[in-house]
Amino acid sequence: MNEKNYEIIFIVSGNLSEAEAEKAALNVKNLITQTGGKIFKESSLGRKKFAYPLSHQKHGFYYVYQFTLEASELSKISQELRLNKTEILRFLFTQEQPYQTEVLPVQRIPQIKKIEKPKVAKTKISLEDLDKKLDELLDKEIVQ
Repeated sequence: MNEKNYEIIFIVSGNLSEAEAEKAALNVKNLITQTGGKIFKESSLGRKKFAYPLSHQKHGFYYVYQFTLEASELSKISQELRLNKTEILRFLFTQEQPYQTEVLPVQRIPQIKKIEKPKVAKTKISLEDLDKKLDELLDKEIVQ
């Protein structure tokens, strides 16, 4: 047995009523189970507006099924869905990878210690002293 985990997301025509869309989704579900698949998770994402028209339609019902199936049977489902263009606008299969079950150790981030700059003693200089120093520097001739 070569069963793998797959996920299908498909869009049912927005021109159908909600009950008819549920019936179309049930047909996809039956197609998966008839080919030997086992659905373990299903969800309806509801009616959504498209970013651009698909087959001249602006809305559609989104459904997602997660299931296990033989790899060789996937093409049969795909072929059946391609023939059903009136109800199913688009579909996409993805193969799910097994989840990582290993528990990773928690790494602690070391605390960063705040480094304080040494305080420089500030001495106040009077304006008169500052003027004298400035005059001395300006009066000196610069030697080249």
